[in-house]
Amino acid sequence: MAARLRAPDGCPWDREQSHSSLRPSLIEEAFEVAEAIDSGDMAELLAELGDLLFQVVIHAQLASESGAFDLAAVATIAADKLIRRHPHVFAGTMIPGGDLLAQWERIKRDERRDDAAGRSVLDGVPRSLPALFAAERLLERAARVHLNPPRIDLALDVDDETFLGDLLFDVVADAREKGFDAERALRGANARFSERVRLLEQAAREAGRAVESYGEDELAALWSGTA
Repeated sequence: MAARLRAPDGCPWDREQSHSSLRPSLIEEAFEVAEAIDSGDMAELLAELGDLLFQVVIHAQLASESGAFDLAAVATIAADKLIRRHPHVFAGTMIPGGDLLAQWERIKRDERRDDAAGRSVLDGVPRSLPALFAAERLLERAARVHLNPPRIDLALDVDDETFLGDLLFDVVADAREKGFDAERALRGANARFSERVRLLEQAAREAGRAVESYGEDELAALWSGTA
């Protein structure tokens, strides 16, 4: 389908596209899939997944035209990665310590062994993500290696998503009244968190250890820079 659209007698619009020009459409389609998931409308999800799949197909077609790779290569590399990162499923091996996420990170670390210097568990979180989403992803990535940084104790018992939403909204409103840019402020916090994690990872590498091998007290000492 994408090849036909890109053919000399195909669609003029599709023939003009590049990876860069299609980037906004890819982002938009991904958000529309997320919105369909939130709505619970399976018919809408079906349609939006089709639109997102087309983005993958047309990007692969563009790459194929330049001789870089094709759709089959995309599928192969995805399948190979899934098999490699799920040895407990495809090779019947036991999960060390029963910690699936830690195993995932160990396998990723082994994959990039040749260029491990300076690499981080946070690599792969896009800088273009909205700040709140990025904060969630950064914290989730850090937790994979048992890194849960100390937090400001607000003495809040938040166990209701609606209340949490209202609380976040109020924080943004308060920031606005004080002349702060909440998005920029959170991006700054994300950057500081990322830098601290990378420094901790560097200290672990210099000690010849994996971050997830440290105990809670050891991690706290590394985080504070007192180790």
